[in-house]
Amino acid sequence: MTRYTPPDTIARFVNATEGKLPFKVIGTSVAQRSIYGLEIGSGSIKVLLWSQMHGNESSTTRALLRFLEAYTQEVRFSFLEKLTLYIIPQLSPDGAAAFTRLNANGVDLNRDAEAQTQPESKVLARIFKDFQPDYALNLHGQRTIFAAGEGGKPATLSFLAPAADPKRTIPAQRLVAMQLIAALCDDLSGLKGAIGRYDDSYNAHCVGDRFMSAGVPTLLFEAGHYPEDYQRNRTTDWIYKALLSCFDHIAQQDFNHKSIADYEAIPQNHKGYVDLIVSDVSLQVDGKNYTHQQLAVQYEERLQDDKLLLIPVFHRFGSELPLRGHRYKTLQNEEKSTFWPFRVGETVDFLENITI
Repeated sequence: MTRYTPPDTIARFVNATEGKLPFKVIGTSVAQRSIYGLEIGSGSIKVLLWSQMHGNESSTTRALLRFLEAYTQEVRFSFLEKLTLYIIPQLSPDGAAAFTRLNANGVDLNRDAEAQTQPESKVLARIFKDFQPDYALNLHGQRTIFAAGEGGKPATLSFLAPAADPKRTIPAQRLVAMQLIAALCDDLSGLKGAIGRYDDSYNAHCVGDRFMSAGVPTLLFEAGHYPEDYQRNRTTDWIYKALLSCFDHIAQQDFNHKSIADYEAIPQNHKGYVDLIVSDVSLQVDGKNYTHQQLAVQYEERLQDDKLLLIPVFHRFGSELPLRGHRYKTLQNEEKSTFWPFRVGETVDFLENITI
């Protein structure tokens, strides 16, 4: 399975697991695509989790499908004796089809929690009301720009216990989310130094903040970049492990010894990376020439013929950039004599697209 996980992938999975998984159509999108949900487990603790409310954030969806596939193969997950999970694997099928953050109306569903103007938002709100979860897991993906703390490794995973109010106080439900995050991070020792913590500024329009305000411990999962893994297969592996760890800790209720300090010890995300730094470049800006420059390049994700392309675009330049690159390139001698026109956000013509 690739990063491009369109609604057809979900539909095929639903059809392939008919009789093994109790999928239901729980609503439709703007473009009348089916939104699927299912409930598994027999326990009294209820956990609601939803993925891909941003259509270009598919790693958590892929991890959920891996979990459900294992379930159909009768892998024993003991936590399901104490938990009942309600899973929405792809909340924004229209966004997933186009591989865009927004839905078909151009709305960010994670800014529609209060107004609920979109059919997808209404589906999630209805399930939340009807299912009455004890915990909520909000599953997302993040860009390659984040480091786990200033000067840290790329943030392969990030977490957040969202604020429940503008003053960012710590009521009981938020403390539970903090403790749970701290506990599950202990289980991810192989990612030491590569786990970040998201900014907790309160936004009543965001789903996680709204659910936390309603008294439900809510955890934000963010799937980020693992070195040399633009397909995010390794990231999906780590999300899968994080989900299983989270389910285990909720089932065992063994995380209450964790403190706010343990949670806050997770380094806060820092925008410290670009995808590529090219050295010894000559650039022309508004008729003025600059030589021996470092050029920072970001990849723009673009869907073409059902394939995901990474398009290199100009980000910034300088003689010594305060940034680190996931990749580095030095121009060949024959390339150094050419001055390249620089405009922020425009395609870098001398670099090739990457297909993933």
